[in-house]
Amino acid sequence: MLISLGIQFHDAPAFPSDMMDHGPGFAEISSSAHQAMHPALPWVGLGLVVIALVLAWPWYMAIRRKRLIENIPTSKVKGVAIGLSEVKGAARRSEPFVSYLAGAQTVWYSYNISEHWSRTVTETYTDSDGKTKTRTRTESGWKTVQHKEVTGLFYLEDDTGSIRINPRRAKIEARQVFSKQCRASDPLYYGKGPPGRVSDSTGRRSFTEEAIVLNDALYVMGSARIRKDVVAAEIAYDEDDPLFLISTRDESKISSGYGIKAFFCALFGVLLTGVAAGVLAVNAYRVEPTEPTVLMTVGGACLGYLAGLLLLYAMLMYNGLVRVRERIGKAWSMIEVQLKRRADLIPRLASVVKGYTDYEREVQEGLAELRADALAGRAQAPKGDQLKSAERVADGQTALLTQVLAVVEAYPELKSSELYLNLQRELSDTEDRIALARSFYNDTVTAYNERIATLPDALFAGPMKMGRVGLYQIDAFERRPVEVDLSTPDDDAAETQDADPPA
Repeated sequence: MLISLGIQFHDAPAFPSDMMDHGPGFAEISSSAHQAMHPALPWVGLGLVVIALVLAWPWYMAIRRKRLIENIPTSKVKGVAIGLSEVKGAARRSEPFVSYLAGAQTVWYSYNISEHWSRTVTETYTDSDGKTKTRTRTESGWKTVQHKEVTGLFYLEDDTGSIRINPRRAKIEARQVFSKQCRASDPLYYGKGPPGRVSDSTGRRSFTEEAIVLNDALYVMGSARIRKDVVAAEIAYDEDDPLFLISTRDESKISSGYGIKAFFCALFGVLLTGVAAGVLAVNAYRVEPTEPTVLMTVGGACLGYLAGLLLLYAMLMYNGLVRVRERIGKAWSMIEVQLKRRADLIPRLASVVKGYTDYEREVQEGLAELRADALAGRAQAPKGDQLKSAERVADGQTALLTQVLAVVEAYPELKSSELYLNLQRELSDTEDRIALARSFYNDTVTAYNERIATLPDALFAGPMKMGRVGLYQIDAFERRPVEVDLSTPDDDAAETQDADPPA
């Protein structure tokens, strides 16, 4: 017979027995549950998936910058070499800028003046019955009415010297030196702010200023390059480097800040992935959110997101190790270049003393022997035999320079030669360059060796066949430094006026 919920046959019930056990009305409840699924749920789920995937990018950048800071050793100013470098010191400028609001002496400052506004807006809308109605609401906010950033070249100084910083296009993290909100009755309102007012102004203004104050302790990571005006390094923007940062914060706080950012990006990414998976599963299976199928889907999605982050992290570790190894090669090539420059300088020095002694012939013979061990300028991490060869070349050059300079000491009138004075300046500059290149190389090697010996990088160093790299030790050069006489010809003449001329 025909009933309200279905058709009753004589040989079978209208519904299966398991459905009947749930009691009257189950079919209506199940049907209403199906109809309760909102058609926008799939789009909500997909939107959450997109947001979770987008969060993977700031996570990646934060981890990358954190590892970059950890991988690059801090260099002394005197030891800065060409390439991405990390230095610390005090901010210096011969003519500091006076900040606009705080009146502090600075090397960089930026101020912002904003004004508060508020207005009532009347709008029309259509209600659920199709009737047009009006309502009012209040809008408010802050509008910038004046902003300025003042910057210029400045110096960073530590206990070994100073280096010029060009802050153009740098990410600057300065400290706040001024913050105040006031009304029009305050002299600051118009004294430092513009004379007019914004539309719907409430008569309140906010004044804030950030600055790098003179003598502030700075952390700087950027690309070191040779200046165009003098033979000295400066740190400036390089589009090939992943970071150019000037900060008043400590290195540990900067690194931990990137770590915290990465943690929360990963956390929210996992949570959004779980919620998205739950929404999509409920919509697909038409079940309650607490059903095992939904819970398993949520768990699998979260694990999948974490697995993706781990894969990205493994890629970062691999690329980081490769970059550190490439940096070793770059540092090594710098040593080779400077040793070659030194070798080219020795014959020119020898030619100046030609005729005074037979040392010039001995120097030429020594150079011929050293050419057999000349370096090829390879931009890759050296092996043990290459290190020993470079040490032998450097020690041999030192011995030859000692011979040449001994002639100059024996015949002081050579110091009045303009050619010799120019070569002397080149020699002094070359010795500084060698010291810088050696320091940069050893610091980079130390950071690399520490990295491949600690977890988690040690897990990748083995399969990648990344072994320890030796430090560049030139004991003879360190213990017998080349003496470069920088006295003026007049001083030499005064001290040697009674000396016999050369035969």
